[in-house]
Amino acid sequence: MAYVRSIAKKVPIDTLLRGEFVRSQERYEPSYVSFNGMRISRVHVVAKVTDKYVNEESDFIALTIDDGTGRIRVKLFGEDTRFAKDVDVGDLVRVIGMVRDDGERFINGEIVKKLEDENWKRLWEADVKRLAKVYMQETEEEKESEPQPEEIEV
Repeated sequence: MAYVRSIAKKVPIDTLLRGEFVRSQERYEPSYVSFNGMRISRVHVVAKVTDKYVNEESDFIALTIDDGTGRIRVKLFGEDTRFAKDVDVGDLVRVIGMVRDDGERFINGEIVKKLEDENWKRLWEADVKRLAKVYMQETEEEKESEPQPEEIEV
């Protein structure tokens, strides 16, 4: 069976953090974040870099990114670090990668591209507002699990 790459979904970071991570048991099925009945395994995010770490061997780079809804780390390993070598704190970046969780939810970066045009930020902010209606609404289970106010007789 050939591996088919999943479509990278535009997703607010908050959605990745709020959803339940489901580790796949199948060889060719990717792990994913389950949120409102959606399976999110490969993502496309535009965000500002708030922190950057490079190990001594330069074969691992971790970027912390923030899109205004939340922060998440993007980890790049081996050859993939070439995508983040010229990225600095404060840069606007486009990130495409797989969602992973090893005790910390993160994006395994496949592509990290520095965006020079600030119009990308405005476009992304408009997209995030639009996507929030789809991704960030409460599920019925969340609404039902909220504690209800009790009536108190005085």
